[in-house]
Amino acid sequence: MADRELLQFHFNMEATPTVPTGSVRKIGAVLVIDPEFSGPRTVCFGFPGGGYNKFYYLLDHPDLTRPSQAEYHARRGIVFISCDPFGDGDGTRLAQEERDLETTVRAVDSAVAWTLERLRAGTLGGSWGSVEVDKTLGIGHSLGAMQLIVQQALYSTFDAIAVLGFSAVHSMIPTPNGYIEPGVQESDRAKTNLEDAWTGPIVENSSHLRFAYHCDDVPQRLVDEDMNVGFPTRRAHDLPPWISQTFPPFVTECLNDGIVRKEAALVDVPVFVGTGQIDIVPDLKDESNAYKASPQVTLYELGGSAHMHNFSPKRQTLWSELHKWFEFQC
Repeated sequence: MADRELLQFHFNMEATPTVPTGSVRKIGAVLVIDPEFSGPRTVCFGFPGGGYNKFYYLLDHPDLTRPSQAEYHARRGIVFISCDPFGDGDGTRLAQEERDLETTVRAVDSAVAWTLERLRAGTLGGSWGSVEVDKTLGIGHSLGAMQLIVQQALYSTFDAIAVLGFSAVHSMIPTPNGYIEPGVQESDRAKTNLEDAWTGPIVENSSHLRFAYHCDDVPQRLVDEDMNVGFPTRRAHDLPPWISQTFPPFVTECLNDGIVRKEAALVDVPVFVGTGQIDIVPDLKDESNAYKASPQVTLYELGGSAHMHNFSPKRQTLWSELHKWFEFQC
């Protein structure tokens, strides 16, 4: 299996204009596929967390062994499509006021439909021909998971979703001394800019984010590259390939208590909730109750990992559990 050649195809998904007079918005994406698989296929779309792009699922670094998450699933028959955040990356660059959560999920839902239509017809542009799409899955990490929950509730985009590193109850930042939140009051977060929203000990003491993001077994060079670019505003001129220049504006609200509680309760497809041992999910057991309409909620904690699961030396254990869940659902 490890020797099979995978194809990577870089393209732009097209999103339906959000207003009648608007133009098509494009979202950068990379498709990873094993062309030797035949028959019905599961297609999985991956959405990164705040401050990251499509290469979170395609991490390629000297201090990380292969495969990436996209490659791992593709070698097992999944067609994996890793997406940039709406309004950043290789797609259409948008001003922050055009990237609110409601606009984002509407645009991404239409872009997923656009992509699936072309996969089925064999007109996306790759060399593998048409794909017989059986099931569709959505994976979201951190802020991408918040986006995914809302999108699924409003548009029923996928047949199942995986929520990684995000709490549908109340996301909070873990520190060695307990969970903390940004310094601004919840009622004011939606009204503030990024700098104002992310204040207090989370950003004033860099060791807090370091503790939350990466366990001690993550190679130090990789940690430095990931965390020395500036947070929440990017200070570095040259960014690692997996880092985005901006954060979606709804990052100012993502730690509000119950920010997606209403939407999570409307999700009526199977849900996989995965966290690290150290993560922004205070109590994994509570997550089951958030998805009241889901026919099945699967909970999994990756021992020895922090919030940035795909940087962890133990990451393939999570992917294995996730893939077993894929197979069960599909």
